[in-house]
Amino acid sequence: MRTPSADADGDSEPSRLSSAVLDIERIEHNLYRASEHWREFKAKQLYGGMVVSQAMVAASKTVQPQFHINSLHCYFIRTGNPEIPVVYQVESLRDGRSFSTRTVHAIQNGKTILMMIVSFHVKEESPYNHQATMPEVPSPENLLSVDDLIEKYLSHASDEVKTRIRSLEGSGVMVEYRHADVETILTKNSLQPRRLLWVRVRGTLGGDENIHRCAAAYVSDAFLAWTAYMPHSHIQLGQITSLDHSIWFHAPFRADEWMLYEMESPRTCASRGMSFGRLWRRDGTLVASISQECLMRPKI
Repeated sequence: MRTPSADADGDSEPSRLSSAVLDIERIEHNLYRASEHWREFKAKQLYGGMVVSQAMVAASKTVQPQFHINSLHCYFIRTGNPEIPVVYQVESLRDGRSFSTRTVHAIQNGKTILMMIVSFHVKEESPYNHQATMPEVPSPENLLSVDDLIEKYLSHASDEVKTRIRSLEGSGVMVEYRHADVETILTKNSLQPRRLLWVRVRGTLGGDENIHRCAAAYVSDAFLAWTAYMPHSHIQLGQITSLDHSIWFHAPFRADEWMLYEMESPRTCASRGMSFGRLWRRDGTLVASISQECLMRPKI
């Protein structure tokens, strides 16, 4: 079953995410640079999902086209500075017939801000297939857009607050979200650490399967850490920072079509929060599994 694409909604322009984030410059063998960091308002640090997705792009440029990203594991070492370029240094660890492996260091001012190991796999057929069941939620067409939510719940908020909400990780410009549980979250009827939202990249991303996986990685970091904070919203938050991030890709998908992002946090302790995520195609196929640990500290 083919899911409706961005073209079905009349949004057939090339994706701004692709041009503004995923189009990095080659400067030398296994060395790439991202000079411009898209943001609609001034930020104190780089968005982690952007650095992860660009590191994946850099690694993808060093493998043969039949290899697709099957997993990645990364650590956020230092806070990224949004005012200066990021250099991505790729090391080729192995090129086999079925798998290729790369490490990537994202570097600013000569220091690593992110370290990633990423695995690539050629497509194989297997008789071993099972998966979990996709949650039942309203379709994205029956849910409010970010602008609709602002109009309904935050009509009296300042223009600055509205701009920041619309700009959340590119929402409305590069990425579109439809929250399936927004009323529960806003009214705090449930403090369970679980989120459900539809997400897609605006515009079209083309046919490169790795680019769609890089775009999904960009999206995956947006709400995962905040899921761990949900049961503790009565405690004023001083700091929440991603420590690591892992993704396993299971099946092909298009990031410019609606995907359901299911998130939950089973545990927080020792100033750290653990969260897991699942990305689903609309036809019920589980396409990616995600894990992340974040640092959580109260405001002093």
